[in-house]
Amino acid sequence: MRVIAGEHRGRRLTVPRKRPLRPTSERVREALFSILYDRLPGSTMLDLYAGTGAMGIEALSRGAEHVVFVEDDHVSRATIGENLRLCSLTSRATLVPFDVSRYLRQRHLHESTSHFDMIVVDPPYHDTDYQELLESLSQFPKMSSASMVIIEHFSKTVLPDQVDRLIQYRQSRYGDTTLTFFQIL
Repeated sequence: MRVIAGEHRGRRLTVPRKRPLRPTSERVREALFSILYDRLPGSTMLDLYAGTGAMGIEALSRGAEHVVFVEDDHVSRATIGENLRLCSLTSRATLVPFDVSRYLRQRHLHESTSHFDMIVVDPPYHDTDYQELLESLSQFPKMSSASMVIIEHFSKTVLPDQVDRLIQYRQSRYGDTTLTFFQIL
């Protein structure tokens, strides 16, 4: 796996061996960051279920100011840390060692960032209660009216059009993977 574009284009990233990770394909990452192109410079991003850190590192490479990576698996966290060091991006990143649902519930953890411009969510495709996840995200205090939530999921999984204050406004399908975009009402 490698960084596709930006300051660290072509940089190879570490992927842990023998781990049940499903890193986002380069095709999907390229498509997503083409959609986000104008919004990336100077932005803040939250990378939930960060895995290898490839999504957040791609954002940083393309001009995001800061990314918060949330990952509860210690091997994945070590991999993210290593990938951030390989790209000299540790000063522009925060690595949070929590489960996503715990992170979203604990409001006192969010004092370092006023709000996130983008929240990228790449949960395990078949082990996630998307309704519960979207409900938690809709109550997350660090979103503004301009914030967007992007959920990567299996294409056969249907996400609701609206959950509380989150409303779906775009879907893009790439084979078995779909990116669904939500914004605040």
